[in-house]
Amino acid sequence: MFLGHAQQYHRTIRNVLIAFGTIFKDLELVKYAKDSRDEISRITVPIEIGAKETYFQRLDSDPETLKGIQVKIPLMSYDMVGELIFDDLRQLSDHLNTQVSQDSILGVGTKMPIGAPYIMPIELMIYVRNQEDGFQLVEQILPYFTPDYTISMKYASTAANCVIVNDVMFNLNTVSRKCEYEGPAGTVRYIYWTLEFEARFMIYPPTDDGTGPIIKQAIANIRDYDSEEIQVEIVVQPDPLTANSTDAWTANTTIKDFDQLQ
Repeated sequence: MFLGHAQQYHRTIRNVLIAFGTIFKDLELVKYAKDSRDEISRITVPIEIGAKETYFQRLDSDPETLKGIQVKIPLMSYDMVGELIFDDLRQLSDHLNTQVSQDSILGVGTKMPIGAPYIMPIELMIYVRNQEDGFQLVEQILPYFTPDYTISMKYASTAANCVIVNDVMFNLNTVSRKCEYEGPAGTVRYIYWTLEFEARFMIYPPTDDGTGPIIKQAIANIRDYDSEEIQVEIVVQPDPLTANSTDAWTANTTIKDFDQLQ
């Protein structure tokens, strides 16, 4: 047991990366006639996870992309770059819990302690053969990041088959373009665009075993300022008392004054 807790692996970092890739999986590139807007062909641009250095090496070894085993462009790739950064501005109290399930018979719930907020830098690369293809693909992406784009993602699954669903925010920070040349001046070898993002998400610890009872009664005492004797007692509890969070219930408030408390 690590730090007194059972082993856990919610696959959070992996799932955030996969969720990022799915945003761009249906990006299309349309080829138009030279002197008109007539569509000639349309393809869905493939996207793969991997470091950009891998694709640069493959492009350099076969700049004309003639070999069947080499990379074909247009193509997109993405990967985590840099370091995971703790986001202290989104950190909540350690005393808070997220209830992810409820046992209506036993009156106990499975709870997830508050997670740790992190920022993951992600780099999206777009490889194209000519300028027009790059402009077209980038223009399809930019309008949806202003500068962030948020999706709801299943963060963690518990042993009780319960799921934590929360938002993941992807922020677009910078967009840059570079050309690689070969041969005489003006001959474009390939062009790549670099879009730098930040993913803001939570990393959760193991779930609570759910054996703790649900608090069903709250008592507030009003005391005399000088004598500190109780003047009024206020008790709030659900009606019916056996109700759980998934049941229909109302709050029943009982107020007892000083004379009733003697």
